[in-house]
Amino acid sequence: MILSEHARTPFDFEEVNVETDDALELEYGIRVPVVLVDDLERFEISVDPAAFALLVGG
Repeated sequence: MILSEHARTPFDFEEVNVETDDALELEYGIRVPVVLVDDLERFEISVDPAAFALLVGG
């Protein structure tokens, strides 16, 4: 879903595997995926496509 929105609306995107970083795994472990937009947590566990599109595309 995020990649398809990225194809429509260009935005910076970084995917991070939290299992490779102990601090990230401790912070996000059971809530994955966690989606941050402008460094703010916007979604966890599931992403609402319409809300996500509004956040990244205006």
